[in-house]
Amino acid sequence: MTEKLQNIGFDMGPMEFDTYLYPKEYLVNRIEWYISQADESDKIANSSDKKKALPFFRHFNDILRKEYHEYSLKRVQTIFSKRSKDEQIMAEYEYYLWVRDVVENQTHRTTLDNLHSRTFDYRNYRIYRDI
Repeated sequence: MTEKLQNIGFDMGPMEFDTYLYPKEYLVNRIEWYISQADESDKIANSSDKKKALPFFRHFNDILRKEYHEYSLKRVQTIFSKRSKDEQIMAEYEYYLWVRDVVENQTHRTTLDNLHSRTFDYRNYRIYRDI
């Protein structure tokens, strides 16, 4: 596995766990970015411009869904299982579990009525992850 820690930018596409080793701080920053977007969605939904809340939410939620799909692939799961005793890999796996928890909890279509519940999950599942 190639370590290019100092060259990793804050790109919100799926991470390349088979190529890079991501520092825990980077993973925490990604989660915090998602939570900040969820908070912003709530603010928009509670404003006079409510119609913008759903497109805003869907934009970053689609990014998270792409991450979920990528990390669910067998090759990525194999990386996690082969290195399960490595503390750094465990942080990456905890990140994946957070992504999984948030995405798999989303049932039915997101509407203004259930938007707060969706954004709450971003924060709530963060509490249960050791990252």
